[in-house]
Amino acid sequence: MRFSESARVISYVPEQEQHLDALRDVLHHGVLARMENEEDGTYELYGADRTYYVAMTPAREFAALISSWHPDAPPREINLPEDSAE
Repeated sequence: MRFSESARVISYVPEQEQHLDALRDVLHHGVLARMENEEDGTYELYGADRTYYVAMTPAREFAALISSWHPDAPPREINLPEDSAE
C-alpha cells in the first residue's frame, strides 16, 4: 500500500504524536498493511521497527494514528466473558 504526499496524517492521542513523522515516511514509501476491521476502516501497518494501528478513509487520503508498538512488545489482548454479571 502506498500513499500520496498529500495524505493527511494525524494522531488520535498525544502519546502517539511522536511517531507521526515515522508513520508519514512509511506511508510515502509503501507499507505492508492488514485490514483489521472493514466497517470502521482500521488497519495494521507494518513498518521496519514499529507496527502502526490506524484508521483511514477508503481513498487513503487521510490516516489517523490510533496506536503503535514495537514488534517485540505487541499490545496485550484482554477477553472479557460474554456475561460479566456472573
